[in-house]
Amino acid sequence: MVRLGVCYCWWDAVLDAKNDEGVKSFFAEVYETYIKYFEMELFNAQKLRNQIEEYAEEKVLRRKTAKLAKNVLEIDEDYENILSGSLAIKVAEGAFKDVQNDKVPLLAQGFVSVTRKFSFAKDVRNWLVGKLVAEFPDCEVTHDVVAQRFLDEDAYEENQVPHMKTRIENCYNSFEESLRTINTKDMWATYLSTIDNLENGPRTYSEKYVQVTRRAFETTGKFGEELFSLLMGTKEYQQALAVINHVINQELAEGVDKITNLLVKKMDLLMSVKSMKFEEFSKEFFDIQRICDEKSMHQDAERICVTVANYLQGNNSYMKDPHAKDFFERCFQLRPRCGALFEGVSGLLAGAHI
Repeated sequence: MVRLGVCYCWWDAVLDAKNDEGVKSFFAEVYETYIKYFEMELFNAQKLRNQIEEYAEEKVLRRKTAKLAKNVLEIDEDYENILSGSLAIKVAEGAFKDVQNDKVPLLAQGFVSVTRKFSFAKDVRNWLVGKLVAEFPDCEVTHDVVAQRFLDEDAYEENQVPHMKTRIENCYNSFEESLRTINTKDMWATYLSTIDNLENGPRTYSEKYVQVTRRAFETTGKFGEELFSLLMGTKEYQQALAVINHVINQELAEGVDKITNLLVKKMDLLMSVKSMKFEEFSKEFFDIQRICDEKSMHQDAERICVTVANYLQGNNSYMKDPHAKDFFERCFQLRPRCGALFEGVSGLLAGAHI
């Protein structure tokens, strides 16, 4: 077969390059080459299958259809391999030998993703998953692939599959089981991504997504900013404040010099909570100013002061609070410009009875 001869000449050239250390250093490029060739074999199998089906569906005599079936059975072995997708497995086998062992799971995961485009490639997919489970049982990629396997073909035809909810639940259960063994940030991130894709998409988040994000944060100490945004969206302000404080403290402990975005988010939260006591508001505000001083973030401190001064100007209830006097006295002790910002807010001093 001419096609096979051409392809294998090209493939041999790729395999011959394995002795070149320069090629191995560019795994991403080689990865794309393997994926494309693997997909090409499955695409060719799909094309031939379609041709056979189209011929069989034509209004022809039964004996012609029978003759076709007989001819299919008598096809040479190479042709049968193309129809079944077995050549894709040969490509995968060659690719696995050509890359470093620790890169095999990622490459296998890429091949599995390709097989989901082809309804006839279930055997190929099963072979790939079986290899991962047998040779890389404790790898994060393996656990991800096994969990996603519950969704294989049916996930793409959700409206037509009566048992889709069960399959989704099986997928979640598989992740839960995996997390008992591999409890890492990457595994939690993959789990959250799966929930996001299955349930609501990027704009809105299900109760399940919020629940798992909480657990991911509690378990790994990561995903704090994402959880903060979710809690803000559900108006769980007190919990959101605890989360953002944790994230800020974590960044400070790790020696991060610039945390402007986090401080601004915290200030936005403080101004969103209508029921917050002024004493608590004051405490959190000066904590932000302290961090700005320690990190020499003077311009950021001034911008936050401007925001707060404008906010207080429209919030008369705070001006009647007994702690308002102490608040403004401390404000005047800040850097000259920050203190002047509060002095210049019309009506604040009179409202605070200073």
